[in-house]
Amino acid sequence: MLLSPGYVGMWLVIPSMIADVVDSEELRNGDRREGGFASIFAWLTKASTSFAYGMAGVIVVWCGFEIARRADQTPEAYRNMRLCFALLPTLFLTPALILLGRYPLSQARMIEIRNELEARRGRV
Repeated sequence: MLLSPGYVGMWLVIPSMIADVVDSEELRNGDRREGGFASIFAWLTKASTSFAYGMAGVIVVWCGFEIARRADQTPEAYRNMRLCFALLPTLFLTPALILLGRYPLSQARMIEIRNELEARRGRV
């Protein structure tokens, strides 16, 4: 449930943004490069997922979790884990939202781009 907003952003919003960027690039350069953008997205998704899973183990140990104690961890370790797993994603989400706010391809701009592309090469 807590991961759902991130997955919605990753699997719904980003691919639609990629489609907008592909259209914008076609208008600017004359070539469509869906494959390149899709491969970069796929690679970044895999790399960031691997990095996040790897860092999760490091963060748990950094918070004071001791594997030998199993479920009998200190209250401080649990508190530190809750803080880290709440604050660290927020630390990365904040600049992402700022960058998203600066995304230059609005709906109005995409309508202009689509009309220019259709005027250039016809409807697809």
